[in-house]
Amino acid sequence: FDSWNVLDLFLVCTGTVDAVLGIVGDEWPNLGVLRIFRLLRIVRVARVIKVLKFFKELVMLAEGLLSTMKLLSWMSGLFLFILYGIAVVCVKALSDQDEFKQTDAWSAWNGVGRAMYTLFVLVTGEQWVAIAKASNEALEYNGVAIAG
Repeated sequence: FDSWNVLDLFLVCTGTVDAVLGIVGDEWPNLGVLRIFRLLRIVRVARVIKVLKFFKELVMLAEGLLSTMKLLSWMSGLFLFILYGIAVVCVKALSDQDEFKQTDAWSAWNGVGRAMYTLFVLVTGEQWVAIAKASNEALEYNGVAIAG
């Protein structure tokens, strides 16, 4: 027997049981255990794997994407680590300036989590002009400036 044929037979049988339960389910309320067959619908996704053996290039592309995801996860971790380090330095440097704490710009740097978010916004270029302008005006260019 071919294993794909066995999979197809299994899918047809579970689909049939599911259809029968859909029709008869209201009349026989004690069939809750058999409703587990509805969860087995997810096995239908395995049929896609059968098609993949004919498309070698598609398999190579999928493997490449999966290996790239590992690299992207390491890069994201490194990026978060760098943002965390810079946020700690910024919060420490800015928390020592009492004049800065009295301004509206302090809300963007109050705490490490908020500072990480502010740095992320600055890196992505979303609202960096507004943040840089407010922070630079509040700091009055006392040796610390946010450049864009």
